[in-house]
Amino acid sequence: MEAVAGLTPALNGKAPLASPSFTGAVALASGSAAAPALTFTGDTNTGLHRPAPDTLGFATGGVQRTTLDSGGTLVHGHTAGVSIGGAGGASPVVQAHGTSWSSGIGACRWDGASVYGAQLSIAKSRGTAVGTRGAVQSGDECGRVWFTADDGSAFLPAADIRCWVDGTPAAGSVPGMLAFGTTPSGGTTPVERLRIGNDGTVTHRSNATVVIDANSHLGLRSYTVATLPSAAAAGRLICVSNGTGNKRLAVSDGTGWRWPDGALVS
Repeated sequence: MEAVAGLTPALNGKAPLASPSFTGAVALASGSAAAPALTFTGDTNTGLHRPAPDTLGFATGGVQRTTLDSGGTLVHGHTAGVSIGGAGGASPVVQAHGTSWSSGIGACRWDGASVYGAQLSIAKSRGTAVGTRGAVQSGDECGRVWFTADDGSAFLPAADIRCWVDGTPAAGSVPGMLAFGTTPSGGTTPVERLRIGNDGTVTHRSNATVVIDANSHLGLRSYTVATLPSAAAAGRLICVSNGTGNKRLAVSDGTGWRWPDGALVS
């Protein structure tokens, strides 16, 4: 647009205008990352452009850095959202992609007068609309962290950490539980391996054995003499509920189970 002689002095002190009012839209060309449609004097390769219908691109130095795509996904380091596994293979609404160690999201708290650090909050409500409160119930999942990896065609879950409401919530108190899962070889989804209950009990879920109870007591899986497991792995401890002479603790030696005195379990 060519400059109009005397226009700048005429407009000085006149904005914002009360009358006449402005209606309608300001239409811009789509532009590109190298030449954004909305840019800055002296820095013409930095600004806003339209790389695709219903999509906004944010460029610096002629490179598209961040994209707000047609689905409302905010993507840094790529031109569109990517399905990265997790529940239903969903595409998270905020994503960061890259090819180096800096490809991540960080939070840092600078506060010399406090012992606290930065925080990550994952929340759950039964409210029927955003901003509307609704108390959760026992068994509700509060949140989940997925660890996914590419099998060559898609990102699949390799492990997860989940939090559930573990008990009946009350005003000012929501009891919680953490569960850790890993995907077995040949499997497609994580299987729960370890659980920490609201009372601090640590449970190995594959056989429902309490490893450590709420009082920090170590728990062993219990068997009978007739149902002893394989002793091929040496150094394992079990409880035998009906051992000879009321013996209970047994250890594997690689071939059989023995009492602490060295005698074979019977």
